[in-house]
Amino acid sequence: MKYILTFLLLITIGRLEAQSSVDNQEYIEFTGCKILEYAIPDSLTGEFREKYDCASHPASADLMKHFSTKTTERALEIYKEILSVRNSPAMSLSTSNLSAFLTVEMFNDSIKYSKVNTFFKKHKGDAQFHSLLKEILDFPQLKQDAMNDGESSTGSKMLDEGEEERANPADDARAGVELPGFGRLTYQIDVFAWLFTLACLIILWQVLKNMSPSNRTKDYIHQKIRAAGLRKESPLTADRVDPRFDELKQNINQLNDSLKQLAGKVASTTVPMEINPVLEERVYPIAVEEKAPYQELCFLPTPNGDGSFNVSTISNTYREGASIYRMTKISTTRGKFEIEQDDISIRLALQYVELRVEPCCEAENGYTADIKQIRLIEPGELELQGDKWVIVKKSKIRYEY
Repeated sequence: MKYILTFLLLITIGRLEAQSSVDNQEYIEFTGCKILEYAIPDSLTGEFREKYDCASHPASADLMKHFSTKTTERALEIYKEILSVRNSPAMSLSTSNLSAFLTVEMFNDSIKYSKVNTFFKKHKGDAQFHSLLKEILDFPQLKQDAMNDGESSTGSKMLDEGEEERANPADDARAGVELPGFGRLTYQIDVFAWLFTLACLIILWQVLKNMSPSNRTKDYIHQKIRAAGLRKESPLTADRVDPRFDELKQNINQLNDSLKQLAGKVASTTVPMEINPVLEERVYPIAVEEKAPYQELCFLPTPNGDGSFNVSTISNTYREGASIYRMTKISTTRGKFEIEQDDISIRLALQYVELRVEPCCEAENGYTADIKQIRLIEPGELELQGDKWVIVKKSKIRYEY
């Protein structure tokens, strides 16, 4: 049984890891696509958005071929430099570290990514560019949410597709049509995990069934009990009484006689003495259990430019590489928030202070490049207004080395 449960746990962990992974190459190409969309002339932006959606992973060769003109030559050079990250050691980074590389380290590297660095220095003060960076930072979380939604609807899609039976599935496979149900590795893992779990449950049921005694065994046991004439015996029968009982009884009688003699001597003395004082009756208050105040813990990602948070980005669990703040709801529409005191969250916040800290925090001192910690002075307050949690009072912090 122990080995079965251990194997089930390993299958579940593998399934969760397969679902939570975000492809680094896709993340890099999404970043390059968004920067290209921002860098091309405004006259071509509308055509670009109409033809391509960066989130749908368009082919880089198609992009460079379609927008290869003199007016877009500089933008394409920046795009190619970003795509070169695919051939660098950054491809092996985790999602959170790759996010920091694409939004901070790459833009500040004037040697290896000189064109990207020049582009960053030119546009880092633009509000529209800050929104672009936030969209790049949020891409892994949005991709993960889309993957989860897609997997939850796989079953219903399979039923709908099953109603339209194909005449020959082999022809579809030769024509390049993907058969439903096995289009993704994660779904294959799902199917295997559920089949394996079902098989383990059947085996467990058979083992428990064999371990339980049969009706014939139960009848045999009851017969033996009745034949032995077992009966309940009172614990206070005469043969179980302690033989020292009479001796103890005699000692108690002697003590009572001695107490009576002492009481007579005390009554004959001139000094009044209270023999049997009446104990004061005390009233103890009954503790009333108070109902605990309403509290609910949530985690918040990078804020909007005005310091607010979209309801759709709030999570009930901590997400490494995405969660920066924690909020404690004191009611359904009010909450207090603070920077999450976790090394990863602090490091993410310090990577881009203007975008992640300043919109919703008020610092007692100035920020410098050698700051390592953020200490909470006073939590801030949020209020739910429509589909956003809006800043009512900023959180007070202090930068520390």
